[in-house]
Amino acid sequence: MRSRVELFEKIRRDRRLDQLSIRELADRHGVHRRTVRQALAAAVPPPRRVYPVRPRPAIDRWVTVIDAWLIGDKDAPRKQRHTARRVWQRLVAEHQATLAEVTVSRYVARRRVELGLLTQEVSIPQTIWPGLRPRSTSASSTRRSPVWS
Repeated sequence: MRSRVELFEKIRRDRRLDQLSIRELADRHGVHRRTVRQALAAAVPPPRRVYPVRPRPAIDRWVTVIDAWLIGDKDAPRKQRHTARRVWQRLVAEHQATLAEVTVSRYVARRRVELGLLTQEVSIPQTIWPGLRPRSTSASSTRRSPVWS
């Protein structure tokens, strides 16, 4: 996706070189006419609005409990970590929480990204033994991977 600065630059350049109207510029660049007017008024796009944080009355009481479980899962084997469904089931069973499963799953998904629990770098070194080299296969061969000789 192109940045808004690049978009503003293209709109201003097209206006300068081709003398296009605001409507034609909006059609050409696939944006609203308001965006074209903003681009023509200033080279730098206006900053994004900052919205206040919305209250989360259903899950706010359980955030510390869920975070503790997710942080505890860092050291657990992959198959023993909490799924979002399991987190919700434990909240209902152990803490008598009354909240929707989708509320928990959305929070868990966002929180896993913030805690860095989703990505794990794995490095597999590739070794080519002495005397072995990849041999290209002919077009008539049905094998798709390289053949080692």
